[in-house]
Amino acid sequence: MSGQIDLIDKVMGAWGIKTIKMPGYEADDILATLAAMGEKAGFEVLLVSGDRDAFQLITDNVFVLYPRKGVSDIPRMDATAIQEKYFVSPAQYSDLAALVGSPRTTCRGFPASGPRRRPNGSTCTADWRGPGEPRRNRRKGGDSSAKTLRTSSATGG
Repeated sequence: MSGQIDLIDKVMGAWGIKTIKMPGYEADDILATLAAMGEKAGFEVLLVSGDRDAFQLITDNVFVLYPRKGVSDIPRMDATAIQEKYFVSPAQYSDLAALVGSPRTTCRGFPASGPRRRPNGSTCTADWRGPGEPRRNRRKGGDSSAKTLRTSSATGG
């Protein structure tokens, strides 16, 4: 990987594009910090990233340009796009990612987890709370008839 980073640094330098590296910090941390600083200064911030973890940074003024097919299809992801595609808000995306897991890592996630569309076309969103607190499903639009989801642990609880 360091060989790729060195090559990227050389290309960026040749194009006159500034790069930022900080020992002990990952690129995600630096992007999040710069996005927050830009938003606080009143800028509209566009992050170009193929990492869906960047979706949790989306706000009213921070957007992710997410390459789907190289450089030919790079949609601008905002809160509405995340809600429509994953049925969660950008702030909840990291919770969803933890539940679903990642094929790129050894984190498999929980079976049958992730965004779902009900057969009748209505959508469901999860209201995640702290460990041990009940999780509730509720229909989009504030249906008050929430049902508690069952959770289990290694101890059978």
